[in-house]
Amino acid sequence: MTVNQKDLIYAALEGRPLTRPPVMLPYYMLVWEDRWTELTGEPISNFYQWLLRPRDHAAYYRLFAEKLPLDIFQPARWRDGRCTYEYFENTEIVTNEKGIFALDKKSGKFTPLPENPYDDDPAPVEKQIVFDKKDYSEAAGRALRFILRHMRGPDGRLLAVWMDGRARHAAALDGYAYLIWALIELYQADFNPDWLAGAEALARDALELFGGENGGLYYTGRDISDLPGRGINAWDGAVPSGQSVMAHNLIRLSRLLGREDLEQRARELIGSLASDAAHNPMGYAYLMAAQAYLEDGGAHVTIAGSQGAQAMLQAAREGCKPYLTIQYTPCEGPARAQVCARGRCSLPLGTAKTLAAHFKALCGEENEEKRL
Repeated sequence: MTVNQKDLIYAALEGRPLTRPPVMLPYYMLVWEDRWTELTGEPISNFYQWLLRPRDHAAYYRLFAEKLPLDIFQPARWRDGRCTYEYFENTEIVTNEKGIFALDKKSGKFTPLPENPYDDDPAPVEKQIVFDKKDYSEAAGRALRFILRHMRGPDGRLLAVWMDGRARHAAALDGYAYLIWALIELYQADFNPDWLAGAEALARDALELFGGENGGLYYTGRDISDLPGRGINAWDGAVPSGQSVMAHNLIRLSRLLGREDLEQRARELIGSLASDAAHNPMGYAYLMAAQAYLEDGGAHVTIAGSQGAQAMLQAAREGCKPYLTIQYTPCEGPARAQVCARGRCSLPLGTAKTLAAHFKALCGEENEEKRL
């Protein structure tokens, strides 16, 4: 693995091991780009120059932390409970041939930052890696339960606004798509089957409410009568469109639920927008990523058991496949894993080491194909 100065700074400031790609950074890049001039006083053209100057990254990170305090950039255990601004004011990230260190500018003390600061948890999920707070999944669960219980009509219709103690206004396609996405992500974090069941039910409702001609999806539901037209909003701008998010949702649900009909529905959805995407691919980036997911096939990992399961989950999450779904069933006995990718499934794998080796072999095959 080739590591440069920028990689080291990113990893240290995000509190993740170097072996893992950034999780939240792309989202905050969008925030910084939108507010670059406001935050720095510099023209937006300098934002793109900054991306090419690794030596400036730490300085800009400190500026962003001061004006946009985002605690995810430093795990709490490294900050000893101090606020982000105070940490950035008094701490400098230093790298040399011996490793990466946090320098306390007041005391002059160097504290080594381990490549993987999560040795007390053998299988950190995204919420723990990014936020270093294990209760974040519980908070996300409470938020989702509130939405599912209180922001729905008598018929189960998802509503968009909560105000003055009650929900109102029917949600559009984007509301359904992003909520399904959240449910899938939380299921991948804690493997609570309720989230997966909720995502499946909402996907069924969305396809019924927003379904249109040629496999496409309208922006508004068929139950909305006070608008002159339903409209199709498929543009992937600063955030992906509901159409593109639904395409990804359907593919992932097809893997997690073993339902080929959902993958076929995703193909129809993508096909309904293929002509527009061909004329302007930059405006349909996330939709094209869904098409790439279908062409690649992704990887689906099934893990069952308890002994050694956490280490297996870590190995699976550190695999090289960008399109990955994991199904975990806790039960008595040693954990076993199976990986389905590239049109075939592995034999049962009994250790995290063999699972990691299997992913490494998959990556090797793909790199060889690209080279040829």
